[in-house]
Amino acid sequence: ILFYGINGVFDGFIVITIKLSKKIINSFFGQNLIKETIWLLVILIFAFIFKKTNIFKTNKENFIKSIKLSWPLLAYTIIILIRSLIVIDTSKIKIIELITIILYSLTIALSEEILYRGIIQNKIEEKFNKPKDALFIVVSTSLIFGLTHLINIFVGIPFSYILSQVVSSTILGLALGLLYYKTKNIYSVVFLHFMWDFSLLFEQINSYMCYQAPAVISLNILLLIIYLIIIIVNNFSNIILILLLLNKNPKKKKIITIIGIILLISYFFLMISVTKPNSDCINTNNQTKEEEKIKP
Repeated sequence: ILFYGINGVFDGFIVITIKLSKKIINSFFGQNLIKETIWLLVILIFAFIFKKTNIFKTNKENFIKSIKLSWPLLAYTIIILIRSLIVIDTSKIKIIELITIILYSLTIALSEEILYRGIIQNKIEEKFNKPKDALFIVVSTSLIFGLTHLINIFVGIPFSYILSQVVSSTILGLALGLLYYKTKNIYSVVFLHFMWDFSLLFEQINSYMCYQAPAVISLNILLLIIYLIIIIVNNFSNIILILLLLNKNPKKKKIITIIGIILLISYFFLMISVTKPNSDCINTNNQTKEEEKIKP
């Protein structure tokens, strides 16, 4: 009886898993989740083959320390999530879509942080292991991380949007790279990267939300400079985090902290005041989903 009982539970678990997997694959970002999961497995296999598993050894204190240090980034992601809850039609949010977006954000964070911070940054640090080389280590890894987003040019994404991806990813890479260099805690940068991606993808959480393709902007030199400034300003939370991590002077850190808090509060009220539900972005169930989903 016990055997049949266990066998029945196991069979039920398999059936539920298969059904859930099918729903996830057919959901918004489902195909991207599969691709990212495969890429994550390749990176993990690479880490085990080349004996890089030491990156997973860490302590709880460093994780807590990292999260406390990263308050500007976390505060920014929370503001974006609040904005998203205002924009989207929450009554039409599907649980399966929420699960997919969480898993997709998590696999992106895991694969990119293990590869860029855990493997590449550590490898560069092995070659340049003096304290004076710290900035070079972090900057070089961040540039590699940012420039890899240029690959999106081959899928027909507008250059203006790719430029935004490259600059934003490089700045994010600098913040996470500095944090990892100081704490050596891979889990904290994975969590922060997950929060960043999840906040950016949350607006596209279900099949009722339309995917708005990036606007094509024709850039001359002047517009390019203005556009770059806008991108950098939009990443102010990560810049605050970078300044806090680089600065050792308590007085200067206090000033940066106060400026950061003022900017985040101002940004919060600005977002709340200008954000309204986007009824134009609600579609029917039969609408064809966009195939070209872009990683943040």
